Amino acid sequence: MYTTDATVPDVKATGQIQKSLTERGVKPAEHHLDSGYPSADLITAAAGQGITMVTPLLADHSPRARAAEGFDKSAFRIDW
Repeated sequence: MYTTDATVPDVKATGQIQKSLTERGVKPAEHHLDSGYPSADLITAAAGQGITMVTPLLADHSPRARAAEGFDKSAFRIDW
């Protein structure tokens, strides 16, 4: 098992958790996480290892999204 101090953000533990599971021979096909764990870099890295991260992404709180003007994150689609 992989543990960290309570002060370590969840997003910092994700890569190490996946590495530890892989080393133990129990790499998941899907890794279900809460919204504290994902980042674009981690999702991409996990996909490269054959792991699908199933997680809600954080809401867009940018000025454009709040004003409902221009292009916010929802205006774009990433084709993984």
